[in-house]
Amino acid sequence: MGEYDHTLGLFLVGVFFNTYLYGLVTRQCCAYFTAKFQDRWLVKAMIAFMFLLDSVETIGLIYNLYDWAVTNFTNPSIVTAGNEWPYTTTPFWVGTSAIMTQFFLAWRIWSLSGNRILPAIASMLAVIAWAFCLVSGIKATIIKQPKHLAEINGYVATWMIIQVITDLLIATTLIVILVRSKSGLAKSLNTSIFNRLIGAAIQTGLVAGLFSVIGLTLFVLWPTSNWEAVFIPPIGGIYAITILDTLLARLDVRRYQRLKPRHVSTQVKCM
Repeated sequence: MGEYDHTLGLFLVGVFFNTYLYGLVTRQCCAYFTAKFQDRWLVKAMIAFMFLLDSVETIGLIYNLYDWAVTNFTNPSIVTAGNEWPYTTTPFWVGTSAIMTQFFLAWRIWSLSGNRILPAIASMLAVIAWAFCLVSGIKATIIKQPKHLAEINGYVATWMIIQVITDLLIATTLIVILVRSKSGLAKSLNTSIFNRLIGAAIQTGLVAGLFSVIGLTLFVLWPTSNWEAVFIPPIGGIYAITILDTLLARLDVRRYQRLKPRHVSTQVKCM
């Protein structure tokens, strides 16, 4: 193992992975806006803003990597001298994408089921998690020094734990709603489309939650390394992919309804 494998090396892997997810987000955004869905302007603005957040985060991380690996090629101590703003502000980009996704899915739960209690609880938890993520980002930007980042472990842990609980609550509720309405949906959807809707609901809580838990664990155990850089920065892209996949699932519904017009008696309420 090299001297900088756990710092610059891990950060490099994290930037590559985040950039790959950014490519998927870009592709899905293009697919969404060219599909010409009759969505509310607020939904379209939310998608555009999430794409902007992911773009700023990705560009910032690439700049950070270039500064460490190229500009300071002959000054390797820069890696441990202090984290730069693109990296320390990661909680803001991730947390903002999370709260927007959680608000949208909470609203979707309410529109599908009419239940107001669970969406209200999920929204309240999302706001609390976002507040802790802002505090984490601000304190990390002020501290900068990797060896002192352990001081914000409590804030990061609280943010991640509440965020995971919120994701699991939303995902579980969506799955229950879809399963209970399966008999009605079976008249308008084939199995593969229904499974995609279920998969999107599972993805909401499982993938983002898994990355959050792993990132938090690595951050707490090895605060002076960059293990968390592999898992935490991509979470924003995962949220964007989740919400876009949910919206784009309607393309399959649209195609199926065109192919099977005589068997369609109901419409899936995606929006």
